[in-house]
Amino acid sequence: ETGRDADGMAMNPWFETGYFAIEEGEDFAVIDHFQPDMIWTRSGSAPGSVDVTLSTQEYPNSGIHMTNTLTMTSTTPYLAPRVRGRQLKWRIESSDLDSFWRLGMIRYRVGVDGRR
Repeated sequence: ETGRDADGMAMNPWFETGYFAIEEGEDFAVIDHFQPDMIWTRSGSAPGSVDVTLSTQEYPNSGIHMTNTLTMTSTTPYLAPRVRGRQLKWRIESSDLDSFWRLGMIRYRVGVDGRR
């Protein structure tokens, strides 16, 4: 098989991590800067886009504390998600027709944000 689509339909690729600690002990952390290193190619005239969803938890297995979904294009330098918690997971997905993206290193800024 060759190409970027499934017989004229978008393939809907995605990548998701599991939860990982962003702060130790009793403190919460806030993520206010999220910068994926991505390579984009697109055959169409409009730039491709991806949806980036960041979700946090207070404790392991406690359910989602906060979530924020933002859209990113090849011209977006970074995202400002403003999510708070002790553990973080992120998901990147797209539904563009005839586009390709590749994910590299993720950079994000974490700050201590109190206890409760």
